[in-house]
Amino acid sequence: MFDPHKRLQHESTASVPGAPVTYDMVPQTGTSGKNQFRVVLGLVSAALRRHWKVVVPLCVVLSLIAGATVYYTFTPKYRATAWLQMHDVAPYVAFPHRHDSRRFLATQTELMRTPLVLGPVISRPEIAEILKTENRKQGDPIQWLARQIQVRGVGQSELFTVAFEGLDPTGAAKVVNAVLDSYLSLREQEDYQQSLTVLEVLDGEMERRAAKIKRMRETVRELSKQLTGTDPYAATTPGAGTQTEIKYSVLSDLRSRLALAEVEQEVLKAEIAAYQKVVASKEIKVPETMLLRAVEGDQRVQQLEAALLAQKQRLREYEKKLAGGKDSPLYKRLANEVKTNEARLEELRKGLRVKLKDQIIQQLVAQRQDKVLAMEAQLEAYRVKKQLLEGRYQEELRTAKQFAGDTFELEMQREELAREQRVLDLIEDRAIQLRTELGAPARVRLLRRAEPPGSPVEDLPYKKLILAVLAGLLLPIGGAVGWEYISRHVGRPEELEEAFRVPVVGEVA
Repeated sequence: MFDPHKRLQHESTASVPGAPVTYDMVPQTGTSGKNQFRVVLGLVSAALRRHWKVVVPLCVVLSLIAGATVYYTFTPKYRATAWLQMHDVAPYVAFPHRHDSRRFLATQTELMRTPLVLGPVISRPEIAEILKTENRKQGDPIQWLARQIQVRGVGQSELFTVAFEGLDPTGAAKVVNAVLDSYLSLREQEDYQQSLTVLEVLDGEMERRAAKIKRMRETVRELSKQLTGTDPYAATTPGAGTQTEIKYSVLSDLRSRLALAEVEQEVLKAEIAAYQKVVASKEIKVPETMLLRAVEGDQRVQQLEAALLAQKQRLREYEKKLAGGKDSPLYKRLANEVKTNEARLEELRKGLRVKLKDQIIQQLVAQRQDKVLAMEAQLEAYRVKKQLLEGRYQEELRTAKQFAGDTFELEMQREELAREQRVLDLIEDRAIQLRTELGAPARVRLLRRAEPPGSPVEDLPYKKLILAVLAGLLLPIGGAVGWEYISRHVGRPEELEEAFRVPVVGEVA
């Protein structure tokens, strides 16, 4: 065997007799890439040449074993797919909506993976049975299903696919359809109910303002008769000059802005009332899956479950290794400990369910309150805006009185009546828009429900088979090359010259 870390001495015939010539056999760092490739190729060739009787059978056996393992452990999966259409711009009957289409689409695709949609899905008995078969690790079913549901857009179109891969084709289709039913029901129910509630509040506001306008008309009529004796709706302001016209123009602009501010305030009031009514009509129910996830996520439960798992593993080992098996005193003592810990775990879970349920309800209530507070903060901003406009309006009104006579009060009453009428008209317009668009086509439309697929995603795992067979072939070859490198065999003199860049002048047997 040749050791490259030793120095080989050879007496050269060209040297002075008695003077030895030595060569350093450590490989040179300047070896070219071509020489390195030839060395590696020679190493592989030598390994196959010396060990082919062992390598070839091992390659065949290991590749067959790897391929058979992949083949027999392969379970075909079926992908069920449903088709949706999500419009970039919401369909409308007469009044277009102004929404961010990109945010809407992103929100809808993520909404399908939230507990709001998946909670009702897994609560259905037939879906729960399917998921037990699919989710063998028995993890959180909502999180697992959220990872498995695939929501994807088709190119740059408005089409989207919702897919799920499962072991059973019929079960996969049921899961997809259940998710779609829950999602579409959530959208339709909340949108429609909130629109109806807003309309109900707006109708009440319109009745109140209509009665107020009626009273104001009577006031204007009586005041006009007293001052001018003319029809209030045909009366004109006496010539007050350019300054009066300017003041009326400023007041008119302020009235318009004040009317818009009032409409914004009233519509937001209606929306707040609608949301509070919807919330009040629905009892806060904690989804079972959310409660289960909170209980199982408790640190004490996890620690006790880990201890139980270790004890059960030891029980199985005792049953196999102890002479008495299950009748062994050691086995019985450990079995009693397992029963005690199981009872403790069950008691802990019961206590946590009550405690955590109250905490979750408080969290849900807090979330609803936060939303109401945010809406009320916006409403307060509208109130401040309205107060500022009213203050400026009153200031301009006092200034304008300097340029008008006795009929100025009448004119202001008429303008106030016109402002109230404008507010009422805007509220009526908003109500008309809502009523009209209640019949608008849905923004998300189901094109085709999922059907049980006729064939699996792949009949055979060709990629895994190829990788497994290649691994079985390369493993013995790699082992032989590694052994050859460690043993450092030299097959030909040229190998020394190529690897270490020294001349070989002779061989010693």
